[in-house]
Amino acid sequence: FLYKTLQYIYTRDEKLQPIPHRHSKINYHIPFLSRQIKDRDAQQALRILDLAQRQGYLSPEPVDKVHLCSNCSSAHHTIREACTSCGSIDLSTEDLIHHFQCAYVGPESDFYENKYTDQMTCPKCSKHVRHIGIDYDKPSQIYTCNTCNHHFQEARFTYHSIDCGEVKEVQHLHERAINQLTLPSKGAQ
Repeated sequence: FLYKTLQYIYTRDEKLQPIPHRHSKINYHIPFLSRQIKDRDAQQALRILDLAQRQGYLSPEPVDKVHLCSNCSSAHHTIREACTSCGSIDLSTEDLIHHFQCAYVGPESDFYENKYTDQMTCPKCSKHVRHIGIDYDKPSQIYTCNTCNHHFQEARFTYHSIDCGEVKEVQHLHERAINQLTLPSKGAQ
């Protein structure tokens, strides 16, 4: 496989250029390599190319980075916010309001006396709050978990792998460089 790849680059005097491809497991394919290997063997081929780069037979030029599932090495996943208490993704968000006059900070719903009015009243000092930037600002948002009713400001980010169904925190994703490959003199020899 590696010898054929080196021959291809040498005889055509061109680079192996990765092309974005939605049906590839890592969202990229290299036309020559895609004809030589099946998608399920792509990880093994990438490991061989990595070894060739480390040994100086191929020279990498970064094109992109992808983040792959730690279980199945797929780039097909969704990123979601999750509750810091129970892990549920059933969350709702609400703006926090900071009333300048009395320094009260609370969820926007605290400022409405009932849901049928547009009039906002501070729950701490009972003064009407009218103009953003003059009477109040919205410094952040607060999450509420609809499963366990937990309130928090920083959500936990998880990923859900489309290929294997794995659900883990995003720090478990493996970063993979996508490189254009050229042939240095050692590879040409």
